[in-house]
Amino acid sequence: MHIIGIDEAGYGPNLGPLVIGGCRFQVPNATNNLYALLKKSISDSATHKDKICVADSKKIMAGKGLGRLGDNVVPFVECWEATAEPPSWKQYASLFPEIDFPAAERVFSQGMLFEESNSKIVSGSHLFDSFYVEPQKTVPFRLDDHKRAERLRNHFLVDCGQVSVVFQKLAGVLLMPSTFNRLVESYGNKSTVLSIASMLLVRHLLDDLEQNSVVTVLCDKHGGRNHYSKLLSAVYEQSELACLLESDERSEYQMNWNGLSVNWTFSAKGESEMPTALASMFAKFSRELVMAAWNDFWIKQIPGLCPTKGYPVDARRFFEQIRKRLDELKISHADVWRSR
Repeated sequence: MHIIGIDEAGYGPNLGPLVIGGCRFQVPNATNNLYALLKKSISDSATHKDKICVADSKKIMAGKGLGRLGDNVVPFVECWEATAEPPSWKQYASLFPEIDFPAAERVFSQGMLFEESNSKIVSGSHLFDSFYVEPQKTVPFRLDDHKRAERLRNHFLVDCGQVSVVFQKLAGVLLMPSTFNRLVESYGNKSTVLSIASMLLVRHLLDDLEQNSVVTVLCDKHGGRNHYSKLLSAVYEQSELACLLESDERSEYQMNWNGLSVNWTFSAKGESEMPTALASMFAKFSRELVMAAWNDFWIKQIPGLCPTKGYPVDARRFFEQIRKRLDELKISHADVWRSR
């Protein structure tokens, strides 16, 4: 049996990317409780020193910032050697596979996404479409404690082996503002963009599974949405889909697709499950890395400029302060400011 966790970071801001994170575990039996299975190496506390903390990223970062979050994400990132230099942006971008997004009519009328080759809007993470992320530069983060990260990674792998759990994949979708704006314009709202991006990421995480595999997908709810059947049927063409429950608290579906049995749960408290919490942490960490590069670029352009997290109010302040320089550099406002 396999468990996939999916969550996002950056749904609300006006600046910076929307990032959806995902991870996949193989487990020995029909349980979602990876906290219990991996209790020797994983803690749902945000402050545990001797285990990897997989919890609400806001609590992990409280008073410690990005350093504390990164210390608990890096042990899961294969391209990041705990005792070496940080990876380059090109290496880190390998975690964000090329994913094609469909034209809106394929979603809203015929309900099929991949029938025609010209139906896609964009493909890829578009990380390097930005003017401030350079592929060969290292990502702007160094581990606070290299030895701790290496020790915790090894402890986690040993723990997995002892309970027959396999950590298989970590991946994401990263939508920079220009791509995000095009998708919102096509789909009509950012909730639909988030849902389709999440479902396409799950599709990627399912790609290499053997026939007859059983998969549980755990997602946080998307913008208050309760109904996912239409979008699931569109992304997973020729699937057999049954709606089991749709409510304010959770929505559940059973799907047979490509020889796989996939059980979906969209929950208002999705981060209470370890795979979803890890996906959320990875998404948050990745967004923060991009925002660090963003702020570094603009502070070099405008000395004395205060950095931003990209959230409303402060995002407007920041945008007004860089507007003149944006125009001088001939950078489109649509490449910077998110429409929703």
